[in-house]
Amino acid sequence: RPGHNKYQQIYTFQAPFQGQMSEHSSTSVLGHLTGSDFPEHYKNWNQSDPRDLLTASVNIGFDKTSKELSRTLCDQAAQSDVLVLWLDCDREGEHIAFEVLYVLSNVRKLDEMRNGARTALAIPPLFSHYSNGGNGAGVLSLPQASIRRRALMPPLLVHRAVFSELTQTAIMTALNRRLSNVDTNAFNAVETRRETDLRAGASLTRLQSLRLRRLMLQHGGNERGNCLSYGPVQIPTLGFVVRAERQRQRKMERARLCPGVSLTLACKGVVLNHQRSPLYSLPHASLVIRRLAQSLIESLVLRRLAQSLIESNGTVQAASAAVTPWSQNAPFPLNTIALQKAMAKQGMSASDTMQHANTLYRKGVISYPRSETDKYPDTPEENERLKGIVESLKENRADPMLANKSNAILQHGLRAPRQGRQSDGAHPPVHPTGMAMQAGASDQEKRVYTYVCLHFLATLSPPATGVTHRLQVSLYPSPPITTDREAEKEVFINSVKYTVSPGWMAILLNKAAEHPPDADTEGGTKLQVLSLEAKPVQSSCPKLTEAQLIDLMAQHGIGTDATIAQHIEHLVKRGYMHRQGGLLPTPLGTALLEFYESLSGDGIAPTYPERRAYAELEMRRVVSGERQRRQAVRTIGNMDEDLYSSVDVKIRGMGN
Repeated sequence: RPGHNKYQQIYTFQAPFQGQMSEHSSTSVLGHLTGSDFPEHYKNWNQSDPRDLLTASVNIGFDKTSKELSRTLCDQAAQSDVLVLWLDCDREGEHIAFEVLYVLSNVRKLDEMRNGARTALAIPPLFSHYSNGGNGAGVLSLPQASIRRRALMPPLLVHRAVFSELTQTAIMTALNRRLSNVDTNAFNAVETRRETDLRAGASLTRLQSLRLRRLMLQHGGNERGNCLSYGPVQIPTLGFVVRAERQRQRKMERARLCPGVSLTLACKGVVLNHQRSPLYSLPHASLVIRRLAQSLIESLVLRRLAQSLIESNGTVQAASAAVTPWSQNAPFPLNTIALQKAMAKQGMSASDTMQHANTLYRKGVISYPRSETDKYPDTPEENERLKGIVESLKENRADPMLANKSNAILQHGLRAPRQGRQSDGAHPPVHPTGMAMQAGASDQEKRVYTYVCLHFLATLSPPATGVTHRLQVSLYPSPPITTDREAEKEVFINSVKYTVSPGWMAILLNKAAEHPPDADTEGGTKLQVLSLEAKPVQSSCPKLTEAQLIDLMAQHGIGTDATIAQHIEHLVKRGYMHRQGGLLPTPLGTALLEFYESLSGDGIAPTYPERRAYAELEMRRVVSGERQRRQAVRTIGNMDEDLYSSVDVKIRGMGN
């Protein structure tokens, strides 16, 4: 039946709970119930000092939709004995859980189980900001009869369900064996981020927009429609993009001024490439490049090598020949960052990847997609569970490719997955649940689902093995210029990698087995030279990819697995970066970053990731209990006040 909001439904059903059949009532919310903002008199940008937002009070309130959702929750709470919270098991989910509890605490007392005893559940002090009277936009107005009934009704017992996938087995396990308590520390970490990001973002955005308007207009902004936004993750992320583009431009300019030459030595049955190509990297590069402007054959190096071949009757001697075995382990189990990187290489943005992964999770076909974990529990029970998933995929008639690969793994025996180095302590790696995709899924959803399944199967597969054939030839230019012949020699290499047993590569990369030829060349063997060819080098200067940016953000600890995709998308929407065969900064984004780079001399360095990484560390300390929320807010707030002062002084010095 419908709730008070058109998107909110109430479902009732019978199901066992803690050993007895019970009546269940299930409903939902639409994300966070509350929002944070400044009091009304700060709304007009021109009538308040942006600096005041760093210390101003923050109002926390409910919008119209949240009030409707809350009324449904209160109606259900009035008819229930037990509340089980099924929010996502991450920080944001924990924050929403406490928002729900705050709403219900207005109409029912709340209890939880601690050390086997029932005790009163404490709502964090932060919720003293909430108001329960009046008709303001942010006020939660509840029927007075519901509030009066609170004193007469017994407390509502609250449980927190712990789960990572939406399958019948996982849900029943969580309901009957994995009930826990809400985590106040996780809630406080989210509040730390919300408050500090709001204060820094709002104050600096207003300061920039009001007083850097000339910069905005010169680089693509307009007088009315744009604001020059600041974000504590946005600026260091923009820094990665701008610095990568600068490096690419330098490389392109160097290639234009110093076009290189690649030498290829073709012998009977084998082609060898110059080890140090392009030649402009050699000590005598200036001479080579200057001669190349007239004709390739006039290159001194090339002419001396040709003379050497003439003197040896067109033969060279193999300096070394080797056949070396290699082995490459299966990938680690899949976490969120690895999923985003893999799909980015296939041309799907991180934002789209997470959108489709969340849809797949809600459909019950993959586990929770926001996970830092890249290892499974190393237990016989877990190995049996993983085997059961493979057996389910084998029966998937809707996808013969997955069924065949699953069957092949079962026939050859599952390997225990490798143990990665990361665990968030809440969720397993991202993996299929074994349930088949239903009809009606979009092509993009199918792409994400297929990759998750193939990566999962690859982790249970043997290593890939093979051999590398490597042949090395040395040429000594003639006539010699110095007495040090070894210093003058030019080395040519032929190296071919053969995959003999593809192992996991057959699953994830569709790699087939290869049969290497017999190695009939040994060190000292004479080879007949067919040609010595020189070609101009077309230098490759690729743009920064989204996969590379995700990697940089993860390596430097800015953003989280749950937010990296959002931060990248914000840079595009705010006009600081665009996608054009890669990631490129816009003129406005470059100008803004250069402005912040000019502050680095003050020891602020906001364009580098260390600043935000420290703030993320403070939030993790709040989660672990090492920091109180107010301590973390004060530490991060002091950094933001220092940055604001530096920006303010810089702008004043520019005459804006």
